[in-house]
Amino acid sequence: MAEIAADKDLLRAEFAMSTRSLEMKVEPLSKDTSQLLQLGRNGNTIHHLRTELDTVRDRLHATNERLASESAALKVAEHSLSDKASDWPR
Repeated sequence: MAEIAADKDLLRAEFAMSTRSLEMKVEPLSKDTSQLLQLGRNGNTIHHLRTELDTVRDRLHATNERLASESAALKVAEHSLSDKASDWPR
């Protein structure tokens, strides 16, 4: 009976060592997984921000074009008004 109990204790000890060995191997993998998840989230955030930046750049470009067009129209109107003012009898 003592020999059977000793064999059981040996098997338990080997199982405990095996379990701890696996736990030690899994810990770094768990950290790596967490980091990969965070990298994925960061990648999604970067993609979202780049999309927003592209949208803002497009709107800025359109606004600059509209401003240039309106500025040119204003210059034409000012020139026309100046011409009319110079033609006005005194």
